[in-house]
Amino acid sequence: MPSIHIDRYLAAGCIVINDAQSGIPPLRWAAPFLQSWHSIDVPASKSKPKHNPSIGPIEIIGSDPPLHPDIENALLNSPVLSPFLGLLASKWVHMTFSVSSKHPTTGIIRVYILPDDVENRLLPRFNKGLQQLRTRLFQLLDRSRWDWHGHVESPKVDNEGNDNQHGLTGNPQSLLQIFNALSAPDPSPGQMKDLDRRESMYNLLENKVPNLKTKLYPFQCQSAAAMVQRESQTEPVPDPRLPERFVDHIGKSYYVDLIGDTIIVDSAYYDSVCGGILAEEMGSGKTLICLALILATKHIPTQVPDLYRGADPIVRRKVASLMDMAAAVLTRSGAPWKDILGFDDTQGHDQIRYDAALKAVRRNPGWYRIPQPVSERAIRRRSMVETCDQGVYLSHTSLIIVPPNLVTHWEQEIEKHTSGLRVLLQTKTLCLPSADYLKDYDIVLFSRPVFDSIYYTKKGTHQSIRSSQSDPLTAVHFKRCIIDEGHVLGTSTLSAADKTNLQLVMNDLHVDAKWVVTGTPSTGLYGLEHGAQGSLEQNHRVSTGLELHDLRRIGVMAAVFLKTRPWANTNADTQALRVKGATRDKVLWEDYIVKPWALRTADSRNECLKATLGSLIVRHPKLDIVPFLPSVQERIVYLDGSYQDLISLNLFSLNIIFNATNQLLRRPFFPKSDTLQAIAKAEQFLDEGVVSITAEDDELLGTAIEFGRIAVSNTVKDAAQSFAQIPLFVESFPYGAGRHWPIDSRDGDPVCTMAPLLLRLQERLKRYIKSPKTLDMLSSSGDIAAWGDQYRKKISVDTKGEREESVQDNSLMEENRNSAREQDSAAASSVSEVVAAPLARTRLISTASAKLSYLVDQIIRHQEAEQILVFYENDNVAYYLAEVLEVLGIQHLIYAKGITSARKNQYLATFTLKQQFRVMLMDISQAAYGLDMKTASRIYFINPVLNPQVGAQAIGRARRISQHKPVTVETLVLRGSIDEVIVRRREEMSPDEQRKCSRVGGSILDDGKIYNWILNAKILPLPTDVDKDDGPAQMAKLAEPQYVFGRDSGRYREHSDQNLVGVGAAAGKDVDRFVNAKRKFGRDNEVTILGKSTIVLASRPRSNRRTYRDDDGIFHPFSPMADDEEVMGMNPQKRAVPDSADGNGSPSKRPRVRFAATGEN
Repeated sequence: MPSIHIDRYLAAGCIVINDAQSGIPPLRWAAPFLQSWHSIDVPASKSKPKHNPSIGPIEIIGSDPPLHPDIENALLNSPVLSPFLGLLASKWVHMTFSVSSKHPTTGIIRVYILPDDVENRLLPRFNKGLQQLRTRLFQLLDRSRWDWHGHVESPKVDNEGNDNQHGLTGNPQSLLQIFNALSAPDPSPGQMKDLDRRESMYNLLENKVPNLKTKLYPFQCQSAAAMVQRESQTEPVPDPRLPERFVDHIGKSYYVDLIGDTIIVDSAYYDSVCGGILAEEMGSGKTLICLALILATKHIPTQVPDLYRGADPIVRRKVASLMDMAAAVLTRSGAPWKDILGFDDTQGHDQIRYDAALKAVRRNPGWYRIPQPVSERAIRRRSMVETCDQGVYLSHTSLIIVPPNLVTHWEQEIEKHTSGLRVLLQTKTLCLPSADYLKDYDIVLFSRPVFDSIYYTKKGTHQSIRSSQSDPLTAVHFKRCIIDEGHVLGTSTLSAADKTNLQLVMNDLHVDAKWVVTGTPSTGLYGLEHGAQGSLEQNHRVSTGLELHDLRRIGVMAAVFLKTRPWANTNADTQALRVKGATRDKVLWEDYIVKPWALRTADSRNECLKATLGSLIVRHPKLDIVPFLPSVQERIVYLDGSYQDLISLNLFSLNIIFNATNQLLRRPFFPKSDTLQAIAKAEQFLDEGVVSITAEDDELLGTAIEFGRIAVSNTVKDAAQSFAQIPLFVESFPYGAGRHWPIDSRDGDPVCTMAPLLLRLQERLKRYIKSPKTLDMLSSSGDIAAWGDQYRKKISVDTKGEREESVQDNSLMEENRNSAREQDSAAASSVSEVVAAPLARTRLISTASAKLSYLVDQIIRHQEAEQILVFYENDNVAYYLAEVLEVLGIQHLIYAKGITSARKNQYLATFTLKQQFRVMLMDISQAAYGLDMKTASRIYFINPVLNPQVGAQAIGRARRISQHKPVTVETLVLRGSIDEVIVRRREEMSPDEQRKCSRVGGSILDDGKIYNWILNAKILPLPTDVDKDDGPAQMAKLAEPQYVFGRDSGRYREHSDQNLVGVGAAAGKDVDRFVNAKRKFGRDNEVTILGKSTIVLASRPRSNRRTYRDDDGIFHPFSPMADDEEVMGMNPQKRAVPDSADGNGSPSKRPRVRFAATGEN
């Protein structure tokens, strides 16, 4: 009879049973022989064993003597052991029994488990029912060594020293805590077997990377070196599903997978992922880390995959020269020939160039062949089918895919930090050179829409995406692919049918390493931010639903994009590889990570997740990086609203009150006619008394009616409502013509007017600003007065649509572009020197908004020393502030969400490089896209941001590691308004509540407390010391009145693109490409040269190309790589049309895509 020795089993644990549970008669229980160990076996009559039919029953040898049949039968019938009869009968487990000598009423059942990777020939263990039953038994075991030896009342300490009676249970840990507690990268160059990569790691750690012009911080060196190590790591890594090693009671190690119902002695191993997630903090220089990685490994080419190595021996048609044969071996072997032959002459040390050898290398590029799969039908008809294998070039090239608004950022970083890189830009339209040219670049920089267009092009032409004739990307083996702001990859699902276009295209490319670059792999992984709004404890109060959402996003990145094993195992892999056991099971992230996390039943699931994240993420703890980041001084500025602010707030409350009680009016009552109608209906409601209301409601209605009468009689508010503008007061209006330029009926000085009228007055008087006599003539002839009357009539009452359009087009922010000279001083003496006396006294003294006046004061005060970011949520707010900045001659930009990506890149470059642009107004929704605005050091939030993560992302635009100034952040809060409620709720809300309000389609009204505050709005008391007819006293005064004329005033109608970066004489046309002053820009061939680095904006022409034949007799186009790095431009007649020529934010059609290698459209 076949047998298995008891030593092959694991002494896993024991089950404690008392005499009442056992079913053993008391006299037999007290028998002395039961205090020694006896084995338990299942008779054939009790259960049908599951064994190999060809072998027959199996005997367990080396165990204790058998138990008496009657006692054995009683134990097997007990409720403790009866569920596991099948396991005993099939010999999957073995049990022994003994009564404790120290506790006579307690019995101990020792359980031995046969591991899945032991004795499979004799006893196959593929029965799913028994596997699940064994897992259930394992979870019931007491693994304490004291119980194993009969000391049932001793402390429950297992063989690993853990005080944990139930094995795998433990306290849950939040996902954010796990993410922030990940170990810092610890690269080990000594473990690298590849000597070239080892040298690259040492160069990074010692900050001696050739051609890197910027010194790295220590943590950046460690991260870049860790990335090199992960790209070349060939050692297998343990299966993350088996993160914990158990030790049985005789000292043998084993591993348990409770989800897969597996118990094994030897841990499973998988190939480590080549790449991962670079998740350093916002502003810590992730772009620079990636560029350092590229430069450090620039000379190392890709290698032929093991699957195709040796499949195509070189068979020459004729005997080649020894040099050609050596060159072919050199390129095919993946040797760093550029370094060996001295191709790169910018290494910083003297090298000997072997020009003849370099030419031989160019004649014999490295490549390999991929056999095309043949279907079974094609095999049966082999004589009628000819398959064409695909040839793939080896290269030194890195793919970088970035959001369109970060294209300029990457171009700037490449120029600033590197030299000697050959870069191909594919950021406007797709126009790729052929593969033999493509392989010669160091970087191919794609904008994400252009990269996505590859899928649409192939799908539209019904061509295979893997066709190298139609897509040269598939004919090049790339070194790595970097996805900047790659957290968007998590927006898809784990389903193969729900992949994004980027993922579908990437699946058909040959890439060694893949990197996702993002500060936050998922939206919920934000917290532990020192100085940010929200405490540490608050950031940890995350709901399970939010964490599950984050886990699924990380799972998509790990399984779908990075192809991390075992999470990327699929049934299709098993069928394709036909390898039994290696990828036998489809491993689901949902089963192993998401569902156990929701149940929170086992601490090992935390260990599983930690092991997976640790193998993927390169990240330093925040405390390691904070010392290198600029300090951030945040404060909340509480402002007392002006009289006009209080009227606006109360009109909003009046709207709520009247709607809540009457339900007759459904739109805001800001127009005077609507307010009068609402008052009349409210009075009628009270007079009729049809509906009974409480005394409190009656008082509230009376207060609202009384205020409504005050509001409709206020001339300043009436003017604001009529012109849809914020009133401004100007003193010393030129020539006393103020009565022709006001927006109210009041006469005298100061004048209540608005920004559009002041801008037109500046424009009219611009040419006469230094001619007092001409100005006197204009005044005496009545022209200044006539202009004012004319413009007031032309301005439409309802300009809302025009305002929104102007903000989206960014026309207003550009109407004042002047020549590139510094701002004039605002001092009176300076103005009087260049402005005629009648104009030199005209000053803006106040606005109707306390926030607007405060911002103007702060911008005027700090603009000379600091650049300023102002974040807004509403387009109208940006419009009003931009108009006042226009009046004061302060050059600014508006980064609105409706403008094109090219225009956004242009404004970002302009703000960074042009010092005369002091202010950037940015939509808060655009602040979370990895923008680098390190030149700004002062930030203002016009309104408090409810979600602290959004606020931190906005601050992160200026809080960069390259920032040299402290960052000052101020949030403006109007007392008595909803701003105060938002600030208070921001401190109280959990991340789940914040996400509910900030999700797509959500708003602050989704928060119950904010909604109740609005629902119970009250009328704020108006100041008693301000006369209702005293317009100037109702305004928010500027700390220092600002002169209206001077500072190059009156230029707002000049062309909007005059001073933007990259715009030359052809004003009015959208720039084709950003270039700065250090670059030579060629419009004809679309080539930009950066010193010794080369950036190519389009592909090379197909015509007049020389070809050569390699050692295999295959013809290749000649790839020029001369000493001067000659780069040929694309034919201007074939140049693709840019996305938008006018930059007005209008949606553009998907561009036609041309592949230069084939001429296909």
